[in-house]
Amino acid sequence: MPRLNLTAIPDSNFELVPTGEYLLQIKEIDNSKFDNATGGEKWKIKMSILNEVGKNSCQFDNWNFFGKGLGRVKYNLKALGFNVDQELDVAPEDLVGKVIYATIEIQKDNRDPLGQKVQNKLPWNAIKPLDKYPDQEELKKILENLNQSGGSVSNDPDIGIEDVPF
Repeated sequence: MPRLNLTAIPDSNFELVPTGEYLLQIKEIDNSKFDNATGGEKWKIKMSILNEVGKNSCQFDNWNFFGKGLGRVKYNLKALGFNVDQELDVAPEDLVGKVIYATIEIQKDNRDPLGQKVQNKLPWNAIKPLDKYPDQEELKKILENLNQSGGSVSNDPDIGIEDVPF
């Protein structure tokens, strides 16, 4: 085992947030990934929590544009206000900056062979239309703050999609 001095290395920014309903802003989408088995396109989506609980914490999600993943893509795009009853072209830039309402859960990390690690995850039906958000006053304040700050959240963590292991 190598000898390491980790005193100057900051602690991980991947802290769990409690299971609940959150407002998130889509910050970045990496569409350069493909599923090795199918060759289908996969989007890795980085979001930032806008609510006070978990504020600026990063959350990540994957959208698979092939097979059964298309059902989830359709569900998500419909919740975001896209007309999914017709053919449509959707690009990452159509989504980056959008505010979404979603459920975040704590689930076991499937990559952990011992089944002991947990992670935050957006379940299959996590994204909901903004008009369904239970506290419309909070939503209004958050959107006003975003507009005043030029659409970005202050103190956004310096974590890129390339730092996510999935």
